[in-house]
Formats: sequence, structure tokens, C-alpha cells
Amino acid sequence: MTGGGHSAEDADRPAVPRVVRRRVVEAGVDDVWALVGNLREHERLIPLTKIAAPDRTVRAGDRVVAVSARFVVDRMSVLAVRETQRGARWAELEKTGPLLAGRAHVAVRPCGPRSTLVVWAEDVTFAPLAGSVAGRLADAVQDIVLTAMCDLALARLARLV
Repeated sequence: MTGGGHSAEDADRPAVPRVVRRRVVEAGVDDVWALVGNLREHERLIPLTKIAAPDRTVRAGDRVVAVSARFVVDRMSVLAVRETQRGARWAELEKTGPLLAGRAHVAVRPCGPRSTLVVWAEDVTFAPLAGSVAGRLADAVQDIVLTAMCDLALARLARLV
């Protein structure tokens, strides 16, 4: 650990994830978290994706496998889940390959009696090419795809709640 409670590995991570998408959803925070916090429900949010995960809201230590378009395997571990007294909730996941490596975050926060701010962030790299010039190019393309995926998922979420 270095000063401030962060590990040396964290020093290599950017302060802000590369992809951060936000949307205010017209529903209460509990209803929104019931969909966002249950990773199995992400099948309803992300096209062409099947998810193996517990059918409940996430807990630290959960293991998740998402398969998109029948061939993109995304293995994840839930690192942390937090909740504030005011109802905000946040989950951090580590993507462990074989194609994607890095961290993802989903967070919800009440911003009115019947509205919720949802933040979906991805800071991942294309693992097979990590650290190479080709990897940086793959990451740039991947960020565009992840931005579109997050925007679509948040739009679908807004219609579902």
C-alpha cells in the first residue's frame, strides 16, 4: 500500500474510468437497484448477452460470467458493494478475462422522490493485446463499443422501471 490507502497497482489506474455514462431514470432508487444490482437482469439491458450470476442483488465475492454475441466471454468478480444511509448503492466488479481485464462500476443515487441517477463506468482493456500499440488501438475501439453498450443499457433500463 502507498500513502492514502491505495495500492501500487491503483497508482497505474486512471483517476476516472475511460467510459462513464450517466442517466436520470424516473423511478425510485430501490426499483432501479433491483434491475441494476441484479446482474442476471442485465440480460434485459444488454443485447445478445447471457449472464450466469446469482438471481439476486450482487454481493462482494460473487462470480459472474457474461457471454455476448455467443463468443465474447466476460468473467467478473464482485469486489465491493456499498450502500449509504440515503439509499445510494454502488458495486465494483473486476473483469478477469479472457478478453477483457479491468474494472467496471454501477452506481445508483436518489436525485428526487421518484428519480434516480444511474452511473455505469468501464475501465477495461483488451487483455490479449494489453500494453502493445495494437492493444491501445483495440482499447480505443472497445471504448466506443462500451459507450454504445452503456447508453443502450441505460435507455432500456429507463423503459423497464
